Amino acid sequence: MCLAHIPPFFPIPPFVNVIKTRSFSLGHGGPEYCALDYLIRLGINPRDTTYLADYGSIILLDLLNQLIEPAKSVSVMLHRKFVSRNPVGSPASNFSGMFITSPSDIGQEGIVFDGNSSCLLMQPMLFQDGVVGQYHRAHSIRDLMMFLHMAIDAAVLTEAEAHQFLQQRVLLPGGFLGVLPFDLLRLILRKLEKFLMYLEISEFTIRHPSDPYQSRAIGFFSERLCSFLLIQALGFDSFFSHDKGSLRQNPLMFGYCININQDDSVVYKGGSR
Repeated sequence: MCLAHIPPFFPIPPFVNVIKTRSFSLGHGGPEYCALDYLIRLGINPRDTTYLADYGSIILLDLLNQLIEPAKSVSVMLHRKFVSRNPVGSPASNFSGMFITSPSDIGQEGIVFDGNSSCLLMQPMLFQDGVVGQYHRAHSIRDLMMFLHMAIDAAVLTEAEAHQFLQQRVLLPGGFLGVLPFDLLRLILRKLEKFLMYLEISEFTIRHPSDPYQSRAIGFFSERLCSFLLIQALGFDSFFSHDKGSLRQNPLMFGYCININQDDSVVYKGGSR
């Protein structure tokens, strides 16, 4: 599966389903879905198409539910990112565990799906001041608390789980980007769908709606929510060493995020809508 708001920066094989949050023609020979049209067919008419990219998880869930024979695992990528067991390119100067490469260095083989992996995620990050502290530095803590409140009201998280969420020091960046077992991915997507559908019937305003980067507030929170749900499902001990002070690097579970830049820079640049 590939979620994209612009044509992907690398060749997409025809067996990959592409969910497009903007209008463009890919012509890769495989299924392509316009996100807005798909959501309307599901009876969902987003009140603000600015947040269309955040609804890709709902479409992904519906596509998985349509499978006659459930897949063993599912690979999810973005238009310029995928998770690989092996590094490709040069280490990003500003993002641990990420490698930067160019479109010319990417081929179709070996990147879309690692047949030997049932679970392959981006390398986790450990923040001494917690995920909340990192969110405060990078985004708006007001938005985080607002969305957490709404996640409780939507019955996505219990109050006890929300307390755990606030104490979390480990972040799985990228959310469900990578390879996940079918049943686990569907479990996570159901929770995200429940949260997003609650937003549709709620009145809320994010802190910086006109900022091209910070306007992605729903996505930033969804990433943290997805990370928490994955860590909860996979088990806390999968991430921490016995002394709880450092991350356990499990080479069977964690790979490298490959980000494709269209220039020669080795700096990761956060996208906008």
